[in-house]
Amino acid sequence: MDELVTARQSFVSALRQYNRACLAATKAYGLSNGLDGDSPLLLNVIAQEMQAIPSYESNLQKLRITLSQCRNSVRTISPINALLAEILAQIFQLVHSFASFATRSPDYWSAEEGHISKKRAIAPDALSQVCTRWRRVTLGMPELWTHIDLSNSSEQLLESLLARGQMFSHRSSSWPLSLCFTVTSDLSTGLRHAGETIGEFNRVAARRLRSLELRTWTGLGGFEKLLGSNMAVTTLGILEELIITNHTTGNCNLPCAARRSASLMARTVRPDHYLNSKLQAISRLTLEGVFFPWSSPADKGLVEFRILAGKQLQIPISHHQLSALLSASPGLRVFLFDLAIENFDPGSEFYPVHLEELEEVNIRQMPVWLASDYERQELLLSLLTPGSKSLSLSMSISISGSYASHYGDMLPSEVHSFLERSNTTRLYITVIEHPHENFKLLSFARILAELSARPMNLSVLGLDHSYNFLEDAKLVTTVQPCPVSIHTLVLHEGMFNMTSLQELIAACSIQKLVARGCSFRGMGNQNVYEELVKMAPVVKYSRGSPQKYCPIDEWAHCGHLDW
Repeated sequence: MDELVTARQSFVSALRQYNRACLAATKAYGLSNGLDGDSPLLLNVIAQEMQAIPSYESNLQKLRITLSQCRNSVRTISPINALLAEILAQIFQLVHSFASFATRSPDYWSAEEGHISKKRAIAPDALSQVCTRWRRVTLGMPELWTHIDLSNSSEQLLESLLARGQMFSHRSSSWPLSLCFTVTSDLSTGLRHAGETIGEFNRVAARRLRSLELRTWTGLGGFEKLLGSNMAVTTLGILEELIITNHTTGNCNLPCAARRSASLMARTVRPDHYLNSKLQAISRLTLEGVFFPWSSPADKGLVEFRILAGKQLQIPISHHQLSALLSASPGLRVFLFDLAIENFDPGSEFYPVHLEELEEVNIRQMPVWLASDYERQELLLSLLTPGSKSLSLSMSISISGSYASHYGDMLPSEVHSFLERSNTTRLYITVIEHPHENFKLLSFARILAELSARPMNLSVLGLDHSYNFLEDAKLVTTVQPCPVSIHTLVLHEGMFNMTSLQELIAACSIQKLVARGCSFRGMGNQNVYEELVKMAPVVKYSRGSPQKYCPIDEWAHCGHLDW
């Protein structure tokens, strides 16, 4: 190092001396006007130097290339390498935690066909190719190599992903794995071309599977075989999560559940007896467009249960079966539901299910067009008796629907009853556009006025497609102080009056305001942020919405609250 510093100092000094000599030579030749006897000799020396200068430049360029090979290790050039390896590892781990969202992005998956369109930039095999230091850090973190993707959209892609999956399985050491298998072409053909390789991969990786996700864009023909081949070799007690998604709308070519009505379109996967023990060990289950029989062992003892109709027609379930499903999982923490409830009498008595550990209820995708839809929504909420834990409730309403027009309230009565008997600290409300009237208006002030019926502390209130006008603030600000205290207000694609919004924020003691894709009457886009920062201690504002629609109840997980 000392030698390099000394040589650089000598080089700089010599370069200055050389520069002075060149200037003196050209000046001397200019003064003589070529008439001096030494002028031809001086001109010859200058010409020789001009021919030599390109070689100096070439040598300097070679030195530049030599030194640049070490630039990733020079902290003054690459500041990220000034971070300790432990900090860099934490950053990689944080990026890895968002992998489940990244794998569903349009940059990674084709929405129509489900095939992989390009390699994910945050994948560990991509990070490991940046530089030697990053490779050393990623290879030293086996937990980064635990997510494996497979797709049979082409034989070549499947073979490539199988090889990649085997590499991930090896580098993940003994860590539990998560596998996502996407079926985009005829399943039997894909398995026939790579059956031996898949079998070998399953024998190595499936025994360490903690999470198994199966998606299909081609129907459920042969799907039971794929499910069985993966489940058969899993180790009992390791597999905790099962996700099955059917993106098709046609017949699934599987046995249907016993038809309770002509409208029943539920397609069920009937597992063999040897799978029951594996299904009973699952604690997190997500089913979309395909279902086990309602009495399946997979529906028992769940901690997270997400059951969605997907692209199938409305799939009904009786309220007795729904009650039995909930009762079978007393430790349930997360419940997401959008099926139609049938064969119920609103006036009949039923027993609610006590769920002491319940932390999240999401019925945002339940239909809310008709009065009967609200009755089903109320029935579902009436079945739930949460414990004392902080709870998140996400729901949808249709202001132009029959409930609002008949009863005059925005929130159904059972919603208020649910809020009273639960410790709801996060409330997300999405307005569903009515298909006939194209009418989506939700008054922020009216919601607050209805919530003010009792003292309430909300850490987050999220409103999707809301509005307020100047006179709306009177509904709340006339009650001083407002019984509803809100820490964070999340607004998405709404229309607001600045003065009224400021009064509402002050009345509810809001500490953090997050607004995306909102418009403000009488305000230019360039002045909006300056006005919003006056309303709350923390303000996050963006004129545009996220590129891909993300429900407001998922903004925290997607990172939209801290962009």
